[in-house]
Amino acid sequence: MLQLLRLLTQLQPRFCPTPNAPFEAFAQWCIGQGLGPLVGYNLEYALPQLPAPRLTKDRLLSVFKGTLADNTGHLLGLKNALQPLQGRKLLLFDAFSLAEALYPHVGFRPLTEASLLVAKEDVEGFSGYLYARGYTEEIALPHAACGLSNGYSTLGLFHHLPGAPWAPLPLLLQQALPKAVFGPSVFSLGLEEGLLALCACQYAKAYAGPWIEWVDMREIFLSSTLEAQSLKAKAKQWGIAHALFASLAVLGRLFGVEVQAFQPAVPAPWEGLVSHWAEAFVALPEAMAQGRHAVAQEEERQAFEAMASKAPMELPTTERE
Repeated sequence: MLQLLRLLTQLQPRFCPTPNAPFEAFAQWCIGQGLGPLVGYNLEYALPQLPAPRLTKDRLLSVFKGTLADNTGHLLGLKNALQPLQGRKLLLFDAFSLAEALYPHVGFRPLTEASLLVAKEDVEGFSGYLYARGYTEEIALPHAACGLSNGYSTLGLFHHLPGAPWAPLPLLLQQALPKAVFGPSVFSLGLEEGLLALCACQYAKAYAGPWIEWVDMREIFLSSTLEAQSLKAKAKQWGIAHALFASLAVLGRLFGVEVQAFQPAVPAPWEGLVSHWAEAFVALPEAMAQGRHAVAQEEERQAFEAMASKAPMELPTTERE
């Protein structure tokens, strides 16, 4: 499973023999993890010589085509909702802000719900603005101040970045870039800040998000010139050094990315807990293929809880100094 994950989620994959690979089990798992569109494209067009069953290829290809249509609709809907805004500062901090920079095809990465960071005092007014544009259904979203849907697309409004207690909107906007396609009031994070936001959100969700997020993270590493000291300094400033360390521990194991230089210093006992949890996390797909997913999930949950209970307490840089 891990070999297929590494091979079939590459953006420019090279053929590698995969004897006795569990294509059907992998397809079943990857669709639920947001990996189906990219895997389906690669099996059909980039690596057609791989011996995946035709039915499996067709199933994944239909996921790719459906995602392409859905993403086009979601992007157009978000654009129509946000472009008329003038004189505001909204920050996109999720896949909608990263996908264009990371993926060469709009259909490779599912775009499910857009996450916008807004000032706390503006949440009520902005939700009213969206209501007038068809986002009339209120839904519950983890960590969001407000969740809205128009029956097709979903928007989450946040007044703080999940998992990042010391990264307020004014600080993030200082490092943000205009997202002109969505209008003059919308900004997005650069790749370095986007990586930190991804790590913070992963930790806040106890790493229960889709595995396509690990491909996002890998592509940031491969497509940008990250500066290790800057990344670690911002992680400390945001109060998420522990989240950065844990996410990178998984990333290195999943894709063989060299992450050590980018991991901040943490207490040795906690480093051991992270290592134990990361090994359990990376083993989840293989356990699913072997029919022992429930057991592996429980092992991973216990390892995460042990890790999280001992996570180093962090203070903003200014207080520490």
